[in-house]
Amino acid sequence: MRTQLFSRAKFGTCLLALFALAKVNAQAPAPALDDAGRRTVVEGAAKALRDRYVYPDLGDRGAAAIEAALRAGRYDRVSDPDAFAKRLTIDLEKVAHDKHLYVSAPVDPVRRQTGQSAPPPQPLSEGGVIRADRLADQIGYIELFAFSPLDMFKPPVGRAMAALAGERALIIDARHNVGGDPASVNHLLSYFLRTVPIQIGSSVSRTPGTRTFTAQEYWINTKPATSFAGKPVFVLAGPGTFSGGEALAYDMKKLKLGTLVGETTAGAANITSSVALARGFEISVPYARGSGATWEGAGVEPDISAPSAEALKVALQRLGLKPAGGDIASLSQARVFTPRTTPAPGGEAAIRQMIRDVQSGYPNYERLNEVMAKALRERLPTLHRMLTRLGAIESMTFVEINWIYGDIYDVKFANGSAYWAIALDPKGKIVMWEVRPAGRVASRP
Repeated sequence: MRTQLFSRAKFGTCLLALFALAKVNAQAPAPALDDAGRRTVVEGAAKALRDRYVYPDLGDRGAAAIEAALRAGRYDRVSDPDAFAKRLTIDLEKVAHDKHLYVSAPVDPVRRQTGQSAPPPQPLSEGGVIRADRLADQIGYIELFAFSPLDMFKPPVGRAMAALAGERALIIDARHNVGGDPASVNHLLSYFLRTVPIQIGSSVSRTPGTRTFTAQEYWINTKPATSFAGKPVFVLAGPGTFSGGEALAYDMKKLKLGTLVGETTAGAANITSSVALARGFEISVPYARGSGATWEGAGVEPDISAPSAEALKVALQRLGLKPAGGDIASLSQARVFTPRTTPAPGGEAAIRQMIRDVQSGYPNYERLNEVMAKALRERLPTLHRMLTRLGAIESMTFVEINWIYGDIYDVKFANGSAYWAIALDPKGKIVMWEVRPAGRVASRP
C-alpha cells in the first residue's frame, strides 16, 4: 500500500511550497469569500468526492454533508479562505475519518509573511534527507523528513547510505516523516533486501467518474550497490510518522527487515491525489486503497513500545549501548551527510532554455523526462501566454531547495516575476519543473 506524493502531516496541510515563497509586495492578500465563492468551492469538492473517492458510498455521503451545510447556511459567516478550508475538512472528517481527505485554501502571502495560520517550517533537507551520522560502536543513523520524487530522492539517499556502508547497524529516523513518492519508499526498502524481485503489496484504484476499480501490484526489481541486508536495522516512528513514512514502517515490519521502535503511527494509508477547485482551493481525494492488510485508521504498531522522544535512546540500548540521552546532536560522532544549500549545476541554464523554448511555442521535449514532458504539453498554451506577457528575463536568483520541487529560483522578467523550480537527473534531463507567477504583469489578454 502506498501514498501519493502530496500528503498531509499531523501538524497540518503540506501545501504547494512555491506559493509559500510569494512576497508581500508581489501579491495582494487572498480575497474574502462571498456566497458565490463558497458555493463554487463546495460544488467542485462534492463533484470530486462523487467522481473519485475510493469508497464511493462514503464519497457520496461526504458530498451530501457539505452540500447540506451550505444550503443550511452553516458556512455563511465564513469569509476567510483558510477558515473555510478547515471547516470543509472537519465536516468531511466527520463522515470519512480519512486523514488524506482534506481541503486546502490558496495561500495568503501576507499571512505567510507574518506567520499567521502558517504551518511549522520544514527542516532543511535534500530530497527529504535531513542528515546521516556515524554513532558509537559502528552504528549508522539517517533521518528522513519525506520521500521526494524518485529521481530527486536517489542521489541524496545514495550519498548518505554509501557513507554509512561500513557500519554494523543502521537506525532510520522516520518520527517526523510526512510521506511522499511510493517509488522512493520502495527504493529505500531495496537497501535491505537479500533478493529481488519481490512483491511489496497491491492496491485497487477507482476509475474517475465510475464505480469500477483497477488492481495494481507493487514490486521491487533491483537493488543498489550498497546493501544493509542482514544487518540490524531499527526504524524510529511515532504519531508524526505519516503516509509514506508509515509505508516504510509497515513494510520493514511486515518483511522482517527491521525493528520498529516508538509509538503507533498516524494511520493514513489510502492513496491520494489533488484536485483543483475554484478560487485557488484544492481538495485531496484518496482514489485507491490497499487490497490486503492496511494501517488506515489504525496506524502501524511498534515492535518495541517507547515514547517517541526516547526511541533513539531505546534503539541504541537494544544495540548494546548505554547512551545518556536520545539527542542525535550529542550522540553523533561524525556527520557524513548534510543537505546542500547551493543550487545544483545546470539548473539556471535549464530554466533559461525552457523559458526560451516555451516563449517560442516549440519546446524541446527531449530535455524532459516522460512525466514532465506530458505536464508541459498539457500546460503549454497557458504557459506560453504567461511567459510571452512577462517578456525577457532580466535576472534570476536562487532561493532555496524544496523537497518536492527541487531548486527554486526567483525569476525577474521585464513585465513581472515568477518562482520557478527545477530538478535535473545526473545526465541533465529535467525530472521536475514548476512555475508560479509572483508579480503583476504589465498587460492582460
